[in-house]
Amino acid sequence: MKKKKWIAGIVSIAAVAAAAAGISAGVRAAGGRPVMVLQASDLNQGGYGGSMSSMEGMVTSDVSQDVYLQDTETVSRVLVQEGDTVREGDVLMEYDTTQTSLNLERERLNRERIQLNMQAAQENLRKLKNTKPVSGQPSDPAPEFPDIFIPQEPELPEEPGEMPEPTETPAPTPAEDPDKMYTVTLNGNGQGNELPVFQVKTGTSLEDYMNTLPEEQWKQYVPAAEGYVFGGWYRDQACTIPCGMKEPVKEDLTLYARWIRQFQAQACDALTGKTMPYNPPEEGDAETGTLLNPYRYLVKDGAVVYPSFMNGIREEMKKILQGEPDAHIYFMLEVREGDSLAGAVKGFFLQDAVKLLDREYPDGWRGIMDASTGTMKDTIAEPAPSGAAAEGTSLRTGSGESGLNLLPDNGSYTKEELQSAIREQEERLSALQLDLKEAELKIQNAEKAVQNGVVRAKISGIVKKAGNPDSPPADGSAFLQVTSTDGMYIRGGINELMLGQLKEGDMLSVTAWESGTSCQAEIKEISPYPDESGRFSSYGTASASYYPFIAYVAEGGDNLKNQEWVNLETTEISYDPAGEALYLWKAFILEEDGKKYVYLRDENGKLKKQEITVGRLSSWGEGYEILDGVTWEDWLAFPYGKNVKNGAATREGTMDELYGY
Repeated sequence: MKKKKWIAGIVSIAAVAAAAAGISAGVRAAGGRPVMVLQASDLNQGGYGGSMSSMEGMVTSDVSQDVYLQDTETVSRVLVQEGDTVREGDVLMEYDTTQTSLNLERERLNRERIQLNMQAAQENLRKLKNTKPVSGQPSDPAPEFPDIFIPQEPELPEEPGEMPEPTETPAPTPAEDPDKMYTVTLNGNGQGNELPVFQVKTGTSLEDYMNTLPEEQWKQYVPAAEGYVFGGWYRDQACTIPCGMKEPVKEDLTLYARWIRQFQAQACDALTGKTMPYNPPEEGDAETGTLLNPYRYLVKDGAVVYPSFMNGIREEMKKILQGEPDAHIYFMLEVREGDSLAGAVKGFFLQDAVKLLDREYPDGWRGIMDASTGTMKDTIAEPAPSGAAAEGTSLRTGSGESGLNLLPDNGSYTKEELQSAIREQEERLSALQLDLKEAELKIQNAEKAVQNGVVRAKISGIVKKAGNPDSPPADGSAFLQVTSTDGMYIRGGINELMLGQLKEGDMLSVTAWESGTSCQAEIKEISPYPDESGRFSSYGTASASYYPFIAYVAEGGDNLKNQEWVNLETTEISYDPAGEALYLWKAFILEEDGKKYVYLRDENGKLKKQEITVGRLSSWGEGYEILDGVTWEDWLAFPYGKNVKNGAATREGTMDELYGY
């Protein structure tokens, strides 16, 4: 199928407004005539700008390679001094790969926390979108368009002698075949054992399907990979959209496994005051010890817990409470198959250290870890004070202090409160998606540092700054800097929504605005930190962050002028072959009671009001990512016309008609 791309920003706001007004007027003037519908692929707002991304930059002969140290990277030795001349490829400094590896694991844990919070935000959105306002008042049908103005056109009188067309009786929507089967494909995402492809009946959840299988077949449905722990099934290969096991299956699905790399740790059969958690060193990271990332101890089933362990945690908790009276520190004892972190969890005991303050742990006390019940059992018969029993708290069914900010199931909202809550969760999810991209970038850089062990010069020039490994800059400035001495370069900025899509070594097509020169440039460096000067915000989405990059003009740039603006395009960005994301133009999305709908043509050629699920906004803010409810092949009507309703007749239109050409 040919997918026509429409990049918002090429079409001016005035043209968009005129187009929307034309749809509105055209639908109103048509009386009872068929409603024009347009194919969703023609209404796509491009996500990142389609398969080809367009940016701008400036030609310069004065660039620098700035080496910033992220919190995942530790330097062991600097091999150059200020004033040294270096050529491209020379080694500038070496990383402490051992410490960087530990920091890398910490950042991977941070990524897991972000993904957990994304799951919570998605669950909150699901709850809110299924909540009815308490007022029960009908929704205001007037659309809210931040970027589009649709004038109210007067009703056109009927022509003399024209008989009104009879109202058609809407055809009933055919019921879905209750015996229809859908195919579910389990994809190991590049790791682990071979997984089955199976079929389930429509409306059946994956949990229900699994419960129909004999126990001896369960193993083939459970992913396993050496050195990793399975982290759940997701609808996308990047593992950002979780698939609930209780969700009814309504379409063919491909589910991707998420893998969590595990540390090497030895299971303990005894815990004392000298036992250390297997979390990587956090070096002051306040996130360690939270409910989402507790201090973790790998133990054997039946492991003995000594008083020195419990009392050590109690004393540490007392010290923390002196400075933070509301603080909580969590620790977890976990038992795994094979006493290995690669094994499945058999049971765990999760405890808030604050609760240990209610009792004493004398020398004769012993605790025994019981994996079957997830508790720590006392071995001495001393009655503990009321409420002081050190029983674990389940991550899923605790007292509500989950740390994930999950909303209650029975929340009550007015219409305005509901709309505000939905916007808040959408903004939170959008922010978390960007946090995830930044975490992925840090992980990629740290993995590169561990793999290569060194930083090489990416340009030829002079070393302007060389930092001290023992006292790296704390003000966010570059640790090491090389300034260029020859050649032409281009400075540009990558939109945060494209972060991770472009990489060093990618080629850019350059077109100069003034000289008209066309050439190629290779991306040499992408900064891990966003630009704070605002120089890139005038192009594209002003509210987005931009990450500076430099590209070297390899050939064909002899006629480029210094400080000349250029247009940059790349065809390097590609999407998962399973299906490029559809970003539907907001003008074709109807919002009522906090839910979003479209009017699409059904199999009988009639309009049908269809609820949809949306994700993030496109990079230009003109379209919503469609997660469910609309496909590329669907035909959609402008939802605010007078005759747009369930059962209305339709006719196929074109984008030329939309814009009045």
